[in-house]
Amino acid sequence: MKSALNHFVLRHVYGRCVDAAPSKARRLLCDTLFRVFGHRVCCHVPQWTARGGQSWDTYDVAPWNLYNLVWAAEAWVREGMTP
Repeated sequence: MKSALNHFVLRHVYGRCVDAAPSKARRLLCDTLFRVFGHRVCCHVPQWTARGGQSWDTYDVAPWNLYNLVWAAEAWVREGMTP
C-alpha cells in the first residue's frame, strides 16, 4: 500500500515518478542548458530571489515564491541530466 500511495503522490502531485528515466529530449535539453550556463543553472539559487516577491518560506508553505520556483527549475535540470 505504501508504494502504491507513493506512486500516486509522485504521479499526481509532481507529474512523474522518481524511478522513471528522463526522456532523450529532456536529457538533451538539460545537458544543453548545463553546457551553456554551467553550474548557475543547476546549483546556485541567487540570494536576491529570497527577497523578491513574497517573503521566503519553505517549499511546502510557499511553493510559488520566486526562490522556490528557481530551486524547482534547477532540480528539474539536475534530475534530467545525463549521468
